[in-house]
Amino acid sequence: MAEAAQRVRTVEVTVAAASRTADGVEVRAGQGIAVVDGRLAAARATAEEALAAGLAAAGAGDGALVTVYVGADGDAEAARAAAANAAPGAEVEVIDGGQPVYPYIASVEA
Repeated sequence: MAEAAQRVRTVEVTVAAASRTADGVEVRAGQGIAVVDGRLAAARATAEEALAAGLAAAGAGDGALVTVYVGADGDAEAARAAAANAAPGAEVEVIDGGQPVYPYIASVEA
């Protein structure tokens, strides 16, 4: 089980509260940001675009299982579309997570 857990990547998506640069990524307040396994991976205009970029950075691709937990401020259909576009060969599951702060939290199992 520990070996299987090491193959899971985590993507957290939220909206930047302030402008700054971290982990080599420049962020403007109000942008959607994606954190992959604890490191800032992308900043995009929307949370859905950040989700797609985060999934790509996490290696989502053919044969992967992508599970997206939609938070209180997320949109399930937009998340499904973003994940399908970012990883067309992956199996995508979208679940109502209801979490605050993070519109999307996703796992990528390769």
